[in-house]
Amino acid sequence: MEEVYNFIKKDIELKSDDVIVIGVSGGPDSMCLLNILSDLKEKYNLEIIVAHVNHKKRVESDEEAQTTMNELQSILLNEKSSLEEKNNAYEKIQNMNF
Repeated sequence: MEEVYNFIKKDIELKSDDVIVIGVSGGPDSMCLLNILSDLKEKYNLEIIVAHVNHKKRVESDEEAQTTMNELQSILLNEKSSLEEKNNAYEKIQNMNF
């Protein structure tokens, strides 16, 4: 995992106080990246903005969007967050347009 962190820091030039926008499909690759960035959030004082688009092209699209939202809540509202951070993140998640 240290190799991944080093790659992100060096090759993507991650710096303290960066704002990161990540597109999340709900698939394993984007969720893994979100978890990694979430782990780095406190160390680098990152602001993470998550984007997910539900194109409603398939029958299961709504269910997948809800599952993605649940995962986002789990990742972004971790036990290390302060109550104010949790409330702010929860409000942002609730206002996302799935």
